[in-house]
Amino acid sequence: MKRISDCNEVSTPGKQYILTSNMSNRESLDESLIMDYDQVSENYNFVTKALSRLKRSSKNENMKTSYVITSTMNAEKSLTGIFEEYGNFPLPDWMTAAIIRDVSNALIQLHSNQIVHGAVTIDKVFKMKDDFSFCILTSRSHARKMNAHKLMESRAEDISQLGNVLFRCLTGYEFGSGNPAGSPFTISSDGIILAEKMMARKFSEPVQFIVNHPFIADNTKTSTARFLNLNSH
Repeated sequence: MKRISDCNEVSTPGKQYILTSNMSNRESLDESLIMDYDQVSENYNFVTKALSRLKRSSKNENMKTSYVITSTMNAEKSLTGIFEEYGNFPLPDWMTAAIIRDVSNALIQLHSNQIVHGAVTIDKVFKMKDDFSFCILTSRSHARKMNAHKLMESRAEDISQLGNVLFRCLTGYEFGSGNPAGSPFTISSDGIILAEKMMARKFSEPVQFIVNHPFIADNTKTSTARFLNLNSH
């Protein structure tokens, strides 16, 4: 009887192929992970540099007109906080228009620098302490570089989210959780139509369209004080 050590090495092409295939897949996976890491790193650096140029800063006189903030240090209260304190009631049209105009200007600033905000929600919108304006908190955790091949889709994502903010300001509740027609408050039909248009998947207008829309432009011209006194009781 032959010992195993005396036998010629048996070729197992099937196993060899599997081993080669697994090694090849591992190399592809490693390359993919490296590429993903590089892309994330590139996106992080791009967003970091863009936000450093755009963010509102008390040290930079040229940035007083910026509506992009990266911290809440100079913010008074978020839109979420306003609803929590005063109830889920519709905001006045002039206040709603001012909020949407300011946040739209923030998106224009971001988009012109190839940045998608990615999280335009009421908890990211803040009333500022130093002046009567609203800014949008922007973080590297959700902001990203625009896809050069999907510019319209990238902008539409932010606009759709802003449409939800507009709807909440107009009605006091989230889109889909109630019917504006049944509200005891007078709700602007023009505002609702604009919000629904912004939330539509096929919305192709630039953000400037929102700023110039009659509901926004006309209501921000009112002589009424722009904001409520949030400290009064």
